[in-house]
Amino acid sequence: MMKLNNGKDIEITSSWDDGGVLDMQLADLLIKYRIPATFYIPVEARDLTDNQIRQLAGTLKNCELCKVTCKLFEIGAHSITHPREFQLCSDEELRYEIIEGKKKLEDISGKKITKFCYPRGRYNDKIKQVLKEAGFEEARTVKGLHYDFPKDKLQTNPTIHVHAEHQIYGDRSWKEWAEELFDKVLIEGGRFEIWGHSWEIEKHHQWELLEDFLWYMNERMNEIKYPRVVVDKKSFLDCCKD
Repeated sequence: MMKLNNGKDIEITSSWDDGGVLDMQLADLLIKYRIPATFYIPVEARDLTDNQIRQLAGTLKNCELCKVTCKLFEIGAHSITHPREFQLCSDEELRYEIIEGKKKLEDISGKKITKFCYPRGRYNDKIKQVLKEAGFEEARTVKGLHYDFPKDKLQTNPTIHVHAEHQIYGDRSWKEWAEELFDKVLIEGGRFEIWGHSWEIEKHHQWELLEDFLWYMNERMNEIKYPRVVVDKKSFLDCCKD
């Protein structure tokens, strides 16, 4: 978070869902371009090992680069089983998925968990109430093309979904939208969040396009002197193998 010369607040972040095995490749790119991120991980419906989660959280013992990941990355909750119809869960199921899920993920990561991502973006007032009871401070939806600060942090909307075929983008690519809205936020203030799934990036062959945009983000963030985490040249994957 910082203030622009016009006095407007600006926040730049990213988030990545589901705890896929390719999150480690994604983490390497985010470190390379010093992009802050939250990894939303479902406790049971994941590919990442416990140690890989600790690597991302920066709590793994004898991991040199964890000095960086503990500052650059956060771990967020994404339920336990990632229900397809989260809004249809019973009260008992919700408390298990949300409250127990938070406890389990905190035990694994060694970090306090304050952020939640709604499975498939499904939520209602009952779900939000359980999140409050569990102590969550923020919850992310999947509603795209937003760049304003949320009035309700339990309904935090992202800006860009890295998805090659999303109908919301019309005839334009997600990267074209991303560059336009990112520049708008840098000039006018606001909140920019890019998000996606590493398995989706792989499926739609978006790695090169994503890296191009992360490079662009890095260059523009340097121009405005956005607060950054210092990162050396060591590779995250080479440094922290499970």
